[in-house]
Amino acid sequence: MSALQREYQETIDYLFNTIPAFFRAGKTAVKKDLRNIRLLCDRLGDPQSDLKCIHIAGTNGKGSVSHILASLYQASGLKVGLYTSPHYVDFRERIKINGECCDQQFVIDFVSAHRDLFEEIIPSFFEVTVAMAFQYFKEQSVDLAIIETGLGGRLDSTNIIESQQQIITTIGFDHMDFLGNTLEEIAGEKAGIIKTGGSVVIGETIVDSAREVILAKASEKRAVVEATESVVDVTLSDAGEIQISTGGVSCTCPCDLSASYQADNLKTALAAYMIANEPWEESVLVSILRRGLADISRRTGMIGRWQQIQDSPVVIVDGAHNEQAFEHLVKEIERRGPDHCIVLLGFSADKDVQALIDMLPAVKRKLFTSAAMSRAMSKEQFQEISGSGDFEMIENSSLALSQAIALADEDDVVICSGSIYLVGELLASRV
Repeated sequence: MSALQREYQETIDYLFNTIPAFFRAGKTAVKKDLRNIRLLCDRLGDPQSDLKCIHIAGTNGKGSVSHILASLYQASGLKVGLYTSPHYVDFRERIKINGECCDQQFVIDFVSAHRDLFEEIIPSFFEVTVAMAFQYFKEQSVDLAIIETGLGGRLDSTNIIESQQQIITTIGFDHMDFLGNTLEEIAGEKAGIIKTGGSVVIGETIVDSAREVILAKASEKRAVVEATESVVDVTLSDAGEIQISTGGVSCTCPCDLSASYQADNLKTALAAYMIANEPWEESVLVSILRRGLADISRRTGMIGRWQQIQDSPVVIVDGAHNEQAFEHLVKEIERRGPDHCIVLLGFSADKDVQALIDMLPAVKRKLFTSAAMSRAMSKEQFQEISGSGDFEMIENSSLALSQAIALADEDDVVICSGSIYLVGELLASRV
């Protein structure tokens, strides 16, 4: 390990072990107002004020939409900053420019320069990372910053930006202890990112009651709302192609996102891109679409979303961790044939596990494991909650993956899901 790597690891250890973090401490690490992030950024000179931003919220799909949109703007020739959370393997995944993670030295210098400020304000881990992203994007003079919310929107630390476009991808049940117990309450929190006079894009699958809440907030803010279905139609094929129809333009482009659920995310991202860049010349648009959609994962560094990490047998990891995401997971299992699927699951301890496992079809084998983190659900907790005897319990995630692979025939698929942190641990074991 080089001196730089050692110093970087010490810095990350400080962030993880000293500053309250949701992924480790849960809801006690979440600040329910914007005071700290405003104060922190004020002391940094409000770097977010110098950024042209797109803001993205939603229960599911916001990470994929963020990456798809980043890829399209990169294909347009822009220098694009992308802030997403959480990370899977390396902290720096949260802060990228044109698919490249921020510099280790920048992380070291930022934390070193502002430790006294952190100790004075006592920000959360998320607040520090948001401020860090704003500072990095300003220093690197990005043309555009695409900012994904963490939890909710209204009180999310990212919500101090003045974005030109706001996108709400989906509304579903997750993090109800923060956001509310109804879809309407959750929609109200997500709609909190809408800015006065903004341009708002909302996903096609949002239910009517939640959509009405978003429309009411947009009306209050005198924002213009566009629904994706009124802008673009897409069909994602198993052959790795996407058919796009919009404004009299039709084209077929290669696309590296294979999961069927990505069709909705692609539609939302494409609608947002085309709305923001009207009017466009047909030949230029088609060229951007073909470049921007062909290699989204490589171009933006997107991982953990229906990602294949092994060929024989096929092993796929996906960070689905709530009911809405599990519905999509089940569809993918059914597409591939449940009798040929081995499912390895792990959850955070605060999840409604029974509701999730009840959604699973009768697959070939089911395994449960725990990620090596304090918020991970233990096998004892899982057994107590689920009462399920049809899961094989394996405590070590790496061993569990090896066992799942050993159980698979050549034409089987091993699917690992249930927790972003489990997926990150499995990906890290493959690095």
